[in-house]
Amino acid sequence: EKISYHIYRNDIYIGTTKKTTYADCFLGTGEYSYYVKTYYLIYDSESASTNNVSVTIEEIKLLPFEESFENAGYIPAAWSQIIPSTDHPSWEFVTQSYNGITGYEVGEYFAYLRGNPISTVLSNPNHESSVLKTAMFDLSSYESVNISYDFITQSTPDGLLSDLKLYIVNDKVNTGTKLLICENTWNYSEWQGTDWIPVPIQALTDSCHFEFHGTSFNDQQADEAIASVFLDYIWIMGEVLAYPPSNIKIINNQSFITLSWDPVPNARSYHIYRSENPDRNFTEIAVVTPLNYGNQILPTSYTDIIKKPSSNPHTGTTSITPAVDTILKPYYYKIATEVLPSSSKTINTK
Repeated sequence: EKISYHIYRNDIYIGTTKKTTYADCFLGTGEYSYYVKTYYLIYDSESASTNNVSVTIEEIKLLPFEESFENAGYIPAAWSQIIPSTDHPSWEFVTQSYNGITGYEVGEYFAYLRGNPISTVLSNPNHESSVLKTAMFDLSSYESVNISYDFITQSTPDGLLSDLKLYIVNDKVNTGTKLLICENTWNYSEWQGTDWIPVPIQALTDSCHFEFHGTSFNDQQADEAIASVFLDYIWIMGEVLAYPPSNIKIINNQSFITLSWDPVPNARSYHIYRSENPDRNFTEIAVVTPLNYGNQILPTSYTDIIKKPSSNPHTGTTSITPAVDTILKPYYYKIATEVLPSSSKTINTK
């Protein structure tokens, strides 16, 4: 029996495959649900659908990145907090702290972590941290990534020091691998700026975030003497590892669609995607690999052979036999560069 599989996203048909896998590419931030139906060519009919499966794509940040917390006192979009218990303080976004610290300019917001001013006993005896998490980043297309930020850490009169630790977390390895890249523990009364802090190359993945672990204390004797933590002006910079292909040209010669582009330095291969829509439902149709692996010589063109349009909208796939008829509907293409720095894969699109 000749069968194929129809893929539906959010109850809309998006593509057909004869394999038992399908890649839905270049989706934006949001929630998506999928199901699959078997298509029987001989009967020109579909089966019932499978169960729905869902996925949420979070907002992905790219570089350069800057955060100064000017959000009217609210946590930045897609950021979050991890608070150990109700006895621990949470991060606030203020223009002046409980103990009188302001931003560089009056009225500017900053992130602030203080002890509980009502408590008359030592707060946070186990030195647990309240965590401020950034949004998700895709750093796989960068090298020489560095981060800097401004901060204040303080001590109580009896010598308890607040501290601020910076981690980068890889969310795809063992549900989160933490790499400590900076720790600040000192008594300051004015804003301090870190040097540029290099991010370890093994942390430059397509799914990672930064965490600021702050620990603050109350003085045992005086509630108003609080060792607080302050954070502002976070900058993340990096060098792009691979650029999208440029100077792309397309020629339609009786359904032989030839794409060509300028070579990209450090390219390992090029991925070709096609869709019948300009902004959705792109499917990978080919990977252009090196002609000579030793010298990494890559072809910079690809010919797509389009099957003669069918009356069935679910069977328009590639074929080794070109169509005789002129293509009456447009096709859209994307080309991605793949590089391989260390052990990570990066893809840029055009």
